[in-house]
Amino acid sequence: MRHWWPDTRLESFTAPGTMTFAVIRADGLGVWSEYDRTTAWYFEHDTGTEALTVLVDKLSGYRQLRRRGGPAWPVLFWLHSTSREAHLHQRLAEARPTVPVATAARDRLHGRSPAEDVWQLHGCAGPLKRLAELPMPDPVDLAAFDREAGTRP
Repeated sequence: MRHWWPDTRLESFTAPGTMTFAVIRADGLGVWSEYDRTTAWYFEHDTGTEALTVLVDKLSGYRQLRRRGGPAWPVLFWLHSTSREAHLHQRLAEARPTVPVATAARDRLHGRSPAEDVWQLHGCAGPLKRLAELPMPDPVDLAAFDREAGTRP
């Protein structure tokens, strides 16, 4: 993992390398680099206690960020079961998200890492994706992330 920002750092969010501000309510923001490919994503941890409409409604903050010129990095939903995951994809089809959305179910991991091919990209019938294979409509400014974190590349 190159960077991890918890939810408390995202309350007033400006993506590193941009001037775009939006209110997003992600549980985290991650940056992963693998094989000369870098992926940034917003992380949504689902415990199964919220209605699926609440999960889908979370996408409005990312839509707002995108409309203001911010990055359309993927939103990852980490779900407890494949059943809930399938139902969320049905709701997502109705909502037609404007940013990439991928899901993973903990009961499908079977000892695999979240970096491996466990992500179901919404609207893609193909095989499960690795974290590094998720679509990146907008680039990640690693130097800006490193400056924000006070680290060197």
